[in-house]
Amino acid sequence: MLLGKYDEQIMKKSGGNRWNFRRICADTWFFVVKQIEISPASDFIRLILSSIVIGIIAGVPAILLISGIDVIKNFSFSIIAEMSAYIPVWMIVVVPLFGGLIIGLMIWLWPEMASQKGVVEVIKSNFLYSGIISLKTAIFHFIAPLIFLGMGGTLGPESPAAQTGAGMASLMGQAFHVDEKRRRAYIAAGMSAAIAAIFNAPLGAVFFSVEIILFNFFQTSTFSMLIISAFTADYVSRIFLGGNAFFILPPAVVSFSPELLLYLLLGITAGLIALLVLNLNDTLKNFFNNKLSRFNPLTKLLPVMLIFGIACIFYPQIFGIGYDAIHAIAMGGKSATTVIALLVLKVIFTALLLSAGGFGGLFAPSMFIGAAVGNLFAVVMNSCCGLSLDVTAFSIVGMAAVAASVNSIPMTALVIVLEITDNYHLIVPLILGIVMSEIIVRYSFKMSVHYLGLKQQGVRLFDGRELNVLKSLKVKQVMSPEFHKISADMSLKSFIRVITAASANIYWVIDSAGKVIGYVSFSDLKPMIMETDQVRSLVLVSEVMKRHVVSAKPDDDLDYVLKLFGRLNLEELPVVDPRTGKIIGTVYRNRVIQLYNQEIFKRETVGDLATQFQVLDQVRYADLDDDFSILEMPAPDNMIHQNLKNLNLRKQWGIQIVLIKRFDSDGKKHVETPGPDTTIFPEDLIVIVGQSNAVHEFQEKYLE
Repeated sequence: MLLGKYDEQIMKKSGGNRWNFRRICADTWFFVVKQIEISPASDFIRLILSSIVIGIIAGVPAILLISGIDVIKNFSFSIIAEMSAYIPVWMIVVVPLFGGLIIGLMIWLWPEMASQKGVVEVIKSNFLYSGIISLKTAIFHFIAPLIFLGMGGTLGPESPAAQTGAGMASLMGQAFHVDEKRRRAYIAAGMSAAIAAIFNAPLGAVFFSVEIILFNFFQTSTFSMLIISAFTADYVSRIFLGGNAFFILPPAVVSFSPELLLYLLLGITAGLIALLVLNLNDTLKNFFNNKLSRFNPLTKLLPVMLIFGIACIFYPQIFGIGYDAIHAIAMGGKSATTVIALLVLKVIFTALLLSAGGFGGLFAPSMFIGAAVGNLFAVVMNSCCGLSLDVTAFSIVGMAAVAASVNSIPMTALVIVLEITDNYHLIVPLILGIVMSEIIVRYSFKMSVHYLGLKQQGVRLFDGRELNVLKSLKVKQVMSPEFHKISADMSLKSFIRVITAASANIYWVIDSAGKVIGYVSFSDLKPMIMETDQVRSLVLVSEVMKRHVVSAKPDDDLDYVLKLFGRLNLEELPVVDPRTGKIIGTVYRNRVIQLYNQEIFKRETVGDLATQFQVLDQVRYADLDDDFSILEMPAPDNMIHQNLKNLNLRKQWGIQIVLIKRFDSDGKKHVETPGPDTTIFPEDLIVIVGQSNAVHEFQEKYLE
């Protein structure tokens, strides 16, 4: 009966044309969505459907990424093979060098997007930016690793795949206008789907998101979403690959005897190697960022790629991701001398390429390094102590131990290895090796490597909360493109005429190249104004300006800028383009403080209250204490197209509108902190605070 009525509606809307396919599909989709919304199990159905969709849209890009890397690699070397009769062997270095050229240009053209790489950026997007990842960022961090790893970069695809999966899930959340909490769950599910698609290890992929993006804190609904998305992506991956996984480990033999103690010793060794890897990465990163900061990306990356290409001539196993090399090392098919060389080269070039601007993660390199460590450990014990240890088993345990401690993912490493090998006899050796390695790294750093990465960027999280708001805000969020500039050779007389027509406190002195070379404040000119007209004509701005100028860059955090304001006792600073050195705007002390206060209110007050709201349609209400309440509601009709000054709610009701939620032209919801001139528009949601009785009266008046 219901379908019959609906069929009539379709016929009416389609003008009697039964074959209006687009109209029928659209109306059918509308009907299905409506039925889900009115269903008692609508939340459960939405969770399942959204999880399945995330598994597909995040899993497919991961498959395309790692497949595309192989395609580019094979294509590049097929060309080299065809030309091998005409070119010398050393021309193989052209492949990574060409890849470095492309990546260097991409970093130079899009430096902001290029800097947002790795799972640390996903964590920041999840907790600091309400789970928002832009489409451009997701696309960039799919293409850049595809080229870099396809051209031989010796890093891993797991981190870029996870970032792309998280980006796709975030875009889905933005498209459907889900709330911030659900959008964060989407990002975690997207990361799980991407990792599951690569390793065909859905349970390990779930733990990957739990340990990295959720910091081991989650709710049942979120965990369900992770599982469904991961298993969906795993199924899609098996369809694409026909059951052939990207990464396979050989079978291992475990003897439950006193040799189990050797796995403890291997874990300690793996922990020390992990410390070496992390410290070397950190040292080289600081060197490239500080000592070589004045060089452009091409100048930093190309020499490293050239040296790397030369090394690949002698040890081609370090070329690319290295899954095949890991398998060969675990099989025990390499001599000890070769394994030592591969270990040293992998450690050095992983750190160099990451620091120089390469795109990729540490997971695959840490597995390579760990497999080599386990291999050498077993070989040395067999040779020196007359033992008969299984090289494959020790290589696999070493691989898991180093990967776990370098990436701070002990449960992920354990479960992924168990799923890949399908050998649960390895569980005790794996636990022993992983635990010992993780203890050493945690004891040294006192925190996970992801917390450490966030801390180095000035971001401090505690259970997902930002403890230092200013360090998470950038100058570009508050800078003004308007500024007052003058020439150094301008006479004081001319300058005085300029300041009489303007109202600025500081004027920036610019040279012929557009760079700031000094400044003059209004207070500096007071003594000169009393001079004679003749004197003012002779004195130049360059003679009275202050030459010591401290500038800010668009990506500087506001904590740093506010400290500059305090040290220099200034009310504004110039903002310069880091590439050209030209002034592009100014940042004001009062604007920094204003934004800080807004963020404190939104994050600490409104964010904390979200869990206290009782949801009734579009109205949310919470009592903060016995005398103070907060209310979120649609703007009443009599407020539409009026500004807050005219409404004067404080005088009339004893309440105040502190936030307005509205949709922009692109359909994205954002939060505004209103001022007296802010106008209320249709479909706005207003957040009101005040004495409880006043809020109750207002609610009864307009929501009866």
